[in-house]
Formats: sequence, C-alpha cells, structure tokens
Amino acid sequence: MKVAILDHPSRYPFPPHGYGAQEKWFWSVAAGARAAGAEVVLTGPDWRPDLPYGFRRLPFRLEDATPGQLRAFAAERFDLLVTGHEYTSHPVWRPRADDLGVDVAAFQHRPDFTHAPGAYDDRLRRLYVFSHEMRALYAGSKPRLTNAVFFADSEEETSHTEHGDGTLAWCSRLDGKKAPHIVAMAAARLRRTVKLIGPVADPGYMRRHARHFDSPHVRLVGELGGQEKLAELRASDCMVYSCSRDWIEAGGAFFSDPQRNGVPCAAQVWRPGTSAEAALDEETGALAVLDPGQSDEDAADALADAVLKASALDRAGVREAGLRRFDPVRHFQDLATR
Repeated sequence: MKVAILDHPSRYPFPPHGYGAQEKWFWSVAAGARAAGAEVVLTGPDWRPDLPYGFRRLPFRLEDATPGQLRAFAAERFDLLVTGHEYTSHPVWRPRADDLGVDVAAFQHRPDFTHAPGAYDDRLRRLYVFSHEMRALYAGSKPRLTNAVFFADSEEETSHTEHGDGTLAWCSRLDGKKAPHIVAMAAARLRRTVKLIGPVADPGYMRRHARHFDSPHVRLVGELGGQEKLAELRASDCMVYSCSRDWIEAGGAFFSDPQRNGVPCAAQVWRPGTSAEAALDEETGALAVLDPGQSDEDAADALADAVLKASALDRAGVREAGLRRFDPVRHFQDLATR
C-alpha cells in the first residue's frame, strides 16, 4: 500500500518536535503505516530538512498544486490519502481528490467544525472519531470509532518509572474550557503539587481563579514538548484531566502520551460517552462522571478520589495497556480499511 500524509497549514513544523495535536496525529499515522509495511510519502512544505526514516516529501499541498504538480501527484498512484477533517469540504481540494479516485481517511480533531454536504460517504471518504460523544455529534458523516494515537517523532520511544515523585501533572492550554482550576482544587485537597503544563490561553480566566493558581500546591510550568514534556509526565504519580461542563474533547491526545509511558490518568467529566471514557479503563486510570448541576467543589472532591485510585495502579501494567490501546499500527489499519 502507498500512503500520502497530507500536511495542513499550521504554526507548528511537520514532522512535529512535540507540539500540535493534529501534527502529532499525522506523524503517528505515518509511523504506524511504515511499521505496517506501507510506503509513506509526506506532502506539504519543507518544514524540516531532517525527515526521519528517509521519508520522501512532495513539497506542495494538493489545493495549491500547479498543473505539473497535480500530474506528479497522480503519477504516484496512492492507495490512501490521510488528511485533516476539513479538507473534504475544501472547494479546491475536494474535486482534485475526487479526480484521483483515491481513498481518503480523516480524523475529527474539532467538535465545532461543520462539514459540507456529502463530505464523507463511509467508503471512499471516511471520517474517524475517538468517542461515542463525537460519533453522535457527527452522525451525519457516518464516522467510525478508532483509538487515535498522538506522538511526535521525538516521542515514539516509550519507557516508564516504577514510581512517581508524588506530584500530579496536567497538560493542555490554560483556559475556562479546560478548567484546570478544578485540578488545582483537587491538588489542594490532596496536599500534593500539580504541574500545570501548557500556555496561558485566557489571562482573564487565570485572574478569576487566581486564588487557586496562586496556591502553594500549583506549579505553572509553561509550554513543553518532546522529551522535556515526557520527563515531567514520567516523574509524576498521575496525569490529571479536567474540563468545563460544555467542553467536548474531540480526541485522545491528552491520554496517549501518559499511558504509553506508564503514567496512570485520573479524569473528571460531566457526562458519559466522552473521550476520557474512551481512553480509560481500570487498567489505566480512574474516571469521575459528575452531573452538570453539581458544583466545582464536588468535581474537585471526585477528582481527588480518582487520583488516589489511579495512583495506586501498577505503572508497568499501565504502559502495557496503553501501548495496546494507543497502537499506531492498529490505528493505521483502521484508517486503511474500507
């Protein structure tokens, strides 16, 4: 099988060094395809001169291609195009891909994107999602469930430590949708330090919850990627997930790195069917499902209990289960199957 990984406009380079959920997904698919025996070609700008595995690159995007580049693309005779969820609705990209007559597979990375009518047909153009919640949200596109995998080229090698250092880790952007103040409250209840890893996306939110973020139990780490981030995760007792009542987590990027490196996860959500539920089981963590009518204080209490349960798990067992769940070869095979 011959596979094209179609890069998309972004502020992060591709292959990624450690940032960007979509870029990490593309890279994990490329790595999984290669491991499965497929020939892989990357398309898009020459972000980096040091392409791992000796991958070839077509240095243009399909929607921007000249007539000569389109002929070169067609001459490759790809069996599968792996692309961003938005491209099947792109007015230039879609007819060009249709003319090629090639299978297209995409993963839904956002919960708020509206597809054009007929963007997916569950045969030649297939959409994949991570959770039952996302499958219901995009039911009109007939999406398929898959355990999507997320890692950068610097994060493929996994390992685990026998014990953590007593700290907790949380990794995302700091804003109201991700609700890290609930994690800060849970950490205070447990009298344990939580490392908040990620950029401040909403300074106003941080000011409103300053009493939680100024706690001695909170350490604002900033944005990390690659081995720097993995080192912080591996050192922690537990990875902790939080969200607001109306936030829909589209993928499983939050859970992929820790589980693949033996770090158990504790999650707090407000309804069943979420990505956290899809990512966790009794081997890898603990999940607290609350009613939206309950308070943030209730959420912090439930999350603290989940942390205690998750932290007691065997880390070697977490890694073994995480590598099974977030397996790039199996994920690629999902994408490649009609």
